[in-house]
Amino acid sequence: MPQRNTTVAINGTKFLVNGEPTHSTRTYRGWLIEGILLNSRMANGVWNDDNPRTRGLWTYPDTGK
Repeated sequence: MPQRNTTVAINGTKFLVNGEPTHSTRTYRGWLIEGILLNSRMANGVWNDDNPRTRGLWTYPDTGK
Protein backbone atom coordinates (compact mmCIF):
# COMPACT_ATOMS: atom_id res chain seq x y z
CA MET A 1 0.00 0.00 0.00
CA PRO A 2 1.40 3.44 -0.89
CA GLN A 3 2.43 5.94 1.78
CA ARG A 4 -0.23 8.60 2.40
CA ASN A 5 0.85 12.14 3.22
CA THR A 6 -2.34 14.19 3.49
CA THR A 7 -2.42 16.64 6.41
CA VAL A 8 -5.44 18.45 7.82
CA ALA A 9 -5.05 21.48 10.08
CA ILE A 10 -6.90 24.53 11.38
CA ASN A 11 -5.35 27.98 11.14
CA GLY A 12 -7.48 30.54 12.96
CA THR A 13 -10.95 29.91 11.52
CA LYS A 14 -9.84 28.20 8.30
CA PHE A 15 -9.42 24.50 7.56
CA LEU A 16 -6.28 23.59 5.64
CA VAL A 17 -5.55 20.48 3.59
CA ASN A 18 -1.87 19.95 2.86
CA GLY A 19 -1.16 23.47 4.10
CA GLU A 20 -3.65 25.17 1.75
CA PRO A 21 -7.10 26.54 2.66
CA THR A 22 -10.01 24.51 1.32
CA HIS A 23 -11.76 26.10 -1.68
CA SER A 24 -9.00 28.70 -1.95
CA THR A 25 -10.21 32.03 -3.40
CA ARG A 26 -13.64 30.57 -4.28
CA THR A 27 -16.94 32.28 -3.58
CA TYR A 28 -20.55 31.16 -3.38
CA ARG A 29 -23.26 33.76 -4.01
CA GLY A 30 -20.72 36.48 -3.28
CA TRP A 31 -19.44 34.97 -0.03
CA LEU A 32 -15.84 33.81 0.27
CA ILE A 33 -15.87 30.09 1.15
CA GLU A 34 -12.10 29.72 1.52
CA GLY A 35 -11.21 27.55 4.52
CA ILE A 36 -14.74 26.22 5.06
CA LEU A 37 -15.57 22.51 5.26
CA LEU A 38 -18.68 22.11 3.13
CA ASN A 39 -20.90 19.17 4.05
CA SER A 40 -18.68 18.14 6.94
CA ARG A 41 -20.13 15.11 8.72
CA MET A 42 -19.16 15.00 12.37
CA ALA A 43 -21.68 12.54 13.77
CA ASN A 44 -19.41 11.51 16.62
CA GLY A 45 -18.00 14.95 17.37
CA VAL A 46 -18.22 16.03 21.01
CA TRP A 47 -17.39 19.51 22.28
CA ASN A 48 -17.57 21.08 25.70
CA ASP A 49 -18.44 24.75 25.79
CA ASP A 50 -16.11 26.35 28.34
CA ASN A 51 -17.68 29.78 27.88
CA PRO A 52 -20.23 30.35 30.70
CA ARG A 53 -22.01 33.01 28.58
CA THR A 54 -22.86 30.54 25.76
CA ARG A 55 -22.93 27.21 27.61
CA GLY A 56 -26.69 27.47 28.20
CA LEU A 57 -27.35 27.51 24.45
CA TRP A 58 -26.49 23.81 24.27
CA THR A 59 -28.73 22.42 27.03
CA TYR A 60 -31.21 19.68 26.26
CA PRO A 61 -34.80 20.97 26.51
CA ASP A 62 -36.01 17.89 28.38
CA THR A 63 -33.32 17.77 31.08
CA GLY A 64 -31.94 21.30 31.16
CA LYS A 65 -28.41 19.83 31.25
